[in-house]
Amino acid sequence: MAVAIFYGVNYFTYKIAIDDGLNNFEVLGVRCFLATGVFVLFHSIFIKEKIRERKDYVRLAICGFFGVSLNQTFFLWGLSRTSPVHASSLMIMVPIFVFVLALLTRQEAPRIGKIIGLVVAAGGAYLLVTLRGKDNAATGDLLGDLFIIINACSYASYLVLV
Repeated sequence: MAVAIFYGVNYFTYKIAIDDGLNNFEVLGVRCFLATGVFVLFHSIFIKEKIRERKDYVRLAICGFFGVSLNQTFFLWGLSRTSPVHASSLMIMVPIFVFVLALLTRQEAPRIGKIIGLVVAAGGAYLLVTLRGKDNAATGDLLGDLFIIINACSYASYLVLV
């Protein structure tokens, strides 16, 4: 529950910080530095398994690229250009991208219910990006929305790789 609350508040707090003049890369650097510290501490206390094979380091680097570098860069770029409402709403694309990538990598079988859900979610995201109202605080910038979609695709790639 705490993670869900943090995740939901995340969009609005970062948007305020960015609008108040914090540089995207400063936020990204602090976020990655703190997360690395937490994960290293957690790993040193609770996880005793060691990485033994070179291919595991390559996979770890690829997961880090998609799950942190690309993901967070496009999240912050997108959030700096669009509204928190658009950014959080566009994250419905994550399950869509996970499903499509899992289909392409043959980790998932196509099922009619899943395909219908994919089409409905994709249609909603399309409408959100293309229908823009005037004088609406929740209106986003098209480039910012596209950056958030790249963020969602990157995170989905990470989830499928992991």
